[in-house]
Amino acid sequence: MDKLGVFHEHYRDTFSNIREHEKKRDAYLLYASLAMGALFFLKAFPSEMWGVLSILDQNKTDAFKEVPLDILVSALWLSVFVVFHKHLQLAVNIHRQYSYLHAIEKRLSKEACDEVFFQREGKGYNSNYPAFSWWTYLLFVYFLPTLLWLLSARLLWTEVDLILDLDFSSCLNAVLFVAMTVSYSTRTVFQVMSESWFAKLTGDNNN
Repeated sequence: MDKLGVFHEHYRDTFSNIREHEKKRDAYLLYASLAMGALFFLKAFPSEMWGVLSILDQNKTDAFKEVPLDILVSALWLSVFVVFHKHLQLAVNIHRQYSYLHAIEKRLSKEACDEVFFQREGKGYNSNYPAFSWWTYLLFVYFLPTLLWLLSARLLWTEVDLILDLDFSSCLNAVLFVAMTVSYSTRTVFQVMSESWFAKLTGDNNN
């Protein structure tokens, strides 16, 4: 296989991996949102939540009724944190891979002596769909994760009195929220610092 063929095969594999990671990233965000929705529902309508859980209990063992409410709340908090952290981890990995993919596109264009053909995810896509691609990027990278974090902050605020009373379950939920905040803030700082507009703003030409 010639040099161009090797580059193209590597480009194709890299692009396929990114697409698979994007599907997982979006799925994790959906799962985190569903867990957050269940958490809000449980806090607002605890009795109705038991009815929903009883439907899931196909053997009618009433096992869910023996579980304390605060344990279920903490379990959902843990689920939100783990799934949300995994979503952010994949988002960082995808961002890094896209930078690498664009570098491969430039190399392919140079080897093929064609500045247009190998630009599926680079200049070609951005020039054909600038507004939609930018909106989609902002939606999944910034807006939806921020909304999920804000909802978790609002939910924790309802437990402030219990946290001040050193209630174990509520304190555990607060620790999970802090961990969630660290994951969200570090990912967001990394994302912002790697943006091209941030490099222009700070005069850093290496990004």
